[in-house]
Amino acid sequence: MKKNFKRFAILAIFVALPFLSIQCDSSKEKADVKEGEIKSDVVAKQEPAPKPQSKSMLPKKLLNLGLTDEQRAQCETAYQEIFTPDIIAQKKEMVKQLKGMEKNSEQYLNLKKEINEKLKPYYAQFRMKLKEILTPEQQEIYFAKKGK
Repeated sequence: MKKNFKRFAILAIFVALPFLSIQCDSSKEKADVKEGEIKSDVVAKQEPAPKPQSKSMLPKKLLNLGLTDEQRAQCETAYQEIFTPDIIAQKKEMVKQLKGMEKNSEQYLNLKKEINEKLKPYYAQFRMKLKEILTPEQQEIYFAKKGK
């Protein structure tokens, strides 16, 4: 009797399994549709989001200072005056070469040093302009030495 019951149970499972899998799959599709409808309703009800700020070329450390709109505009103008597209293209090309090398190799270190030496006068000019634009508190935070 027990053997017959086990056989019957296994047979019933194999017969019912396709129906259960179909039903489970259809419920997932319905849930996806409902979520999509809900998302579209939520998007329609939301107020227009503020414009995302355009991607800035300024360093993240500078952007995290809480600059006013006027200060940010002045900083971006100063950056664009000093770092012309030609200089930025040269820097990108050198950094691209740098990425293809092993980090602690002699060529890597020499190229990194060369990039720093080439860009040092431009960064010095940019720092001078920043000192004119930033408040003393912002200058303290931005120009603070990193503890190594």
